[in-house]
Amino acid sequence: MPENPLHTAALLGHLEFTKLLLGINPGLSKSVNPKGSSALHLASAKGHVNIVKELVSADSSMCFKLDGDGRSPLHLAAIKGRTVVLEELLRAEPEAAAVLTGGGESCLHLCVKYNRLEAMKVFLQCLQRDDRFVDWKDQEGNTALHLAVAKKQIEIVRYLLENTRIETDARNANGLTALDLLLQSPGDLRDLEIKQCLDQGSASRTERNKSMALKADISKTFRSFTIQTDYAPKQYPQETQAHRLVGQEAKCFDDCCLTACNRCISSGALPTRGCGRMIFQATPIAPLDLINHTKPDNLSWHTLFLQNTAIYDLQHHCILSIIEHNLATS
Repeated sequence: MPENPLHTAALLGHLEFTKLLLGINPGLSKSVNPKGSSALHLASAKGHVNIVKELVSADSSMCFKLDGDGRSPLHLAAIKGRTVVLEELLRAEPEAAAVLTGGGESCLHLCVKYNRLEAMKVFLQCLQRDDRFVDWKDQEGNTALHLAVAKKQIEIVRYLLENTRIETDARNANGLTALDLLLQSPGDLRDLEIKQCLDQGSASRTERNKSMALKADISKTFRSFTIQTDYAPKQYPQETQAHRLVGQEAKCFDDCCLTACNRCISSGALPTRGCGRMIFQATPIAPLDLINHTKPDNLSWHTLFLQNTAIYDLQHHCILSIIEHNLATS
């Protein structure tokens, strides 16, 4: 199909003419030229963002269309570094980020391949650093990190490692990691810095995985706080195993981890004791008798907790922090 006037208007940046043509025939946005490019492809590559806005308003499905070279408008914007166009296309069709080129490359691969750091930042930020995309592999099994290391693009390597959860030990079709590619490449002054980035990224990922595992473990132990407003001890199903009274009123926490508790404590979210409410928490340890909301005269809340705990230090400290805060403010 030959080029139509809309293609020319999009290529040259004639906004008013583009509006006029779309007003007369919105279907023109679907037509392609002999190279398989639509008006949206042409405008995206040139960076004519206002024309891009008009075209996606007419038909946003063209964001998914591949041209004769197997590239979408988003791919062309990434290749050319058209950051504002990238934002507009992703705003119109976020799922267009999942479209691969005819060669199996993602938009992230293209940002690295053409050394477009700012475009990569916009791409990841618009998708809120969605982890679905960072570990995608091309037809050779290379992730964006493989490509960045192979091309020795230090800034891109650093950004990927510091701002995403990209897998540092991922292997390509030849069984090589990003570090393997670095070690096999001709050496230069950038190698040491890139290796340091990879080592730090690998260590950070290990620590992050440990932290996530610990948080998941804590979340299982401290599922949630249930506030009871009467004084009578209640009978709970056996599967709850244990319910321990903390002995004060508090807001419910999404996750009872140390950070959350300290944040609530420091913000004054925990009121003083004696309001008559009870907080129970289920813990997967030996069943304990429910304790009345008023502590025995000869037993402090702190001592009570110490005598009835068999859980991790972090969780232990979390509850003690609440109790000690309550005692200090009572």
